[in-house]
Formats: sequence, C-alpha cells, structure tokens
Amino acid sequence: MDVSKTIRSLCIHAGIKQGVFAERVGVSQSYLCAVEYDKRKPSIGLLERVAKELNVPLNVLFPIEVPDRALDLSAIRIFKALEELRQAIVELFVQ
Repeated sequence: MDVSKTIRSLCIHAGIKQGVFAERVGVSQSYLCAVEYDKRKPSIGLLERVAKELNVPLNVLFPIEVPDRALDLSAIRIFKALEELRQAIVELFVQ
C-alpha cells in the first residue's frame, strides 16, 4: 500500500469527507484528490499535517520497500515483514 492509498484508506475509515479533510490540512479538494489517486506527490509538510489530523504517526503513511540493490533472501524477507507490519498498523487505525 503506497502513501496515496494509505491516506485515502485512513480518511474513508475515519468517515471524513474529502472536502472537509482538504480544508483541515490546508489544501484544495482537487489537490487532495490528486494526491489520493497518485497524480501528485505530497510535500513532507502536507504529510505531517495529514498524519496529525488523522492522529497517526507520520511513518505509518510511508510504505517499506525492498531496496533496488541486491540483497540476500533473509534481508528481503525482513523488508517484506516490515511492510506487512506497517500495513497491519494502518489497519489498527482504520478500525
């Protein structure tokens, strides 16, 4: 789950309408929509406001990806496990 999908998922589960949420974090609804559908990349400042408004730690918004460089199988498994854990944390916030 990438940043845009995480934001959209958290907002939906929090029951916050897109226009209201956009106003709360200081952007237009069209800009927030573009972020949520991965058409625009949010600034770190916006991500900080999003995390604060949703009452989640900032790092929960970021996916954990396996680096492009060659890794041994155990390292790849660790990265994948960390991403699964991050997704589980997101699920805790949307319940």
